[in-house]
Amino acid sequence: MASIGYGQLPFQEQIEFFRRKANVLTESYLDVWGAQHDTSFMVAGANRDALLADFQQVIERAITEGRTLEQFRADFDRIVATHGWDYNGGRNWRSRIIYETNLRQSYNAGRWAQLQELIKVRPFWRYNHNDAVEHPRELHVSWNGMVLRHDDPWWRWHFPANGYGCQCYVDALNERDLRRLGKDGPDQAPPTEMRPVLIGQRSPGGPREVLTPAGVDPGFGYAPGASAEHWPSGRGGPVTPPSLAGQLDTALQSALETTTRLPATPAATSAAQSLALPRAANALQAGYSRWTAAIDSGVSHPARFLVGAVSPQLVPRVLQAGLQPATAAIQVLAGQLPAAAPGAVALAIAELPARMASPLAVLLDVIAGHLRYVLATGRRQRLVIDVAVSNSGANTVLAQSRVVGTAELERELANGTLQLLQGKL
Repeated sequence: MASIGYGQLPFQEQIEFFRRKANVLTESYLDVWGAQHDTSFMVAGANRDALLADFQQVIERAITEGRTLEQFRADFDRIVATHGWDYNGGRNWRSRIIYETNLRQSYNAGRWAQLQELIKVRPFWRYNHNDAVEHPRELHVSWNGMVLRHDDPWWRWHFPANGYGCQCYVDALNERDLRRLGKDGPDQAPPTEMRPVLIGQRSPGGPREVLTPAGVDPGFGYAPGASAEHWPSGRGGPVTPPSLAGQLDTALQSALETTTRLPATPAATSAAQSLALPRAANALQAGYSRWTAAIDSGVSHPARFLVGAVSPQLVPRVLQAGLQPATAAIQVLAGQLPAAAPGAVALAIAELPARMASPLAVLLDVIAGHLRYVLATGRRQRLVIDVAVSNSGANTVLAQSRVVGTAELERELANGTLQLLQGKL
C-alpha cells in the first residue's frame, strides 16, 4: 500500500471520494472518460450489475483496509470465476491496472480535497516526481520540484496521476517554504501542448481521436476530485480550475452516448445511474439550453442532443408492448426540435430534459408505434411529446409536440388507440 499512498495509510477524504461514486456499466474503457471518473465507478467491459458491484466492493475494501495487490488478485480471480467474465488482457496486467488506477486516483482526489483546506495558509503547490517508478517519464521528471500557485490553469491538465503507473504527487507550500527553496515566488508553468492521439482501435465503438497534453496519457488530463461537488469548503474555499464547471454536462453526453451501444435494459440502467449523479439533471438541462441557443443563433452545434433515456421501469413494458428498441437513449435532432409555442408549452419545450425525466404518464401510440410522453401544462391540458422507438439506434423526439385535452387522451385510451405504460393522466 505504501507505493499507492506514498507512505500514508488510507485517509477519510480518499475513502469518501470513492464511496460517493455511482456504478456505471461499460463495454469499453472509453465509456467513462476523464473527469467522469470523479463520479462514476467502472471496470472496462463490466456490463452487468452484479459483476460491477462485486468489483466496487473489493476495491473499496482494498482502499479502506490497505490490502495489497496480491490480496486483490485473489478477489479478482474469485469474481472472474463467479461471473464467468471474459476480460481483455492477461490476468496479472488487468488486475494491476484495476487495482492501481482506482487506488491512486482515489488517493489523488482525496489529496485534492485536503489541499483545498490549506489554500489560505499554503497557497503554492509543488509537483513531485516519485523516483520509485520503474519507467520514469521524461516530462514528469522535468516537472519535479516545480512550484505553482494552486489556481494556476496548468493544474487543470496536470494534477497527478498523469498516466498509468504514474506515482507523481503534489504537496502544499507557503511563502517561507519558497524562500527556503531559494525562490522569490512561484515558477512559470510550462506551456500546455495539446496533441491529437488516436485511441480505442479495438473498442466496440471504434477508434476516435482525442486531444491530450504532452506527457499525459489519454484520459488522465484532468484534476482528480476537482469536478466533484461534495468536498467541504474549508478555510480556503473550494477551488475549481478554469472550465471544469462545464465538464459535467459534456461527461453526461458522453455517458449517454455510451448507452446507445448497449441493449435497452442495461442502457436504461446505466443512463439512470449517470443521471442520478449530483448536479446531473441541472447539467443536462444547461447543456440542452446551450445547444438550442446555438441552433437559434446559427452557431456551429452537434446534430443531436441526448436528452435522457427510457427509464429502467419502463423498458420491460415497452418490450411487452411489442416494440424492440435498440437502446434506451432518447435524442433530439437539430432539425426536429419540437415547435415552440406561447406560454407554458414553450417553457416545457425549453425544459425538455428535466420535464421528460419525470412525465405525468407515458403512453403507447398503438397505431404509429411511438411513445407519447405526457407533460402537464394546465389543469385539463397536457403537452404530448412523441418519441419514435428505433430498432437501430437512439430513440428520437419527433417535431410534432401538441397540447391535448385530457378528455381526448382518455377517449383514445378507452378505444384502444393508446395504451398506458406508466403513470396517470
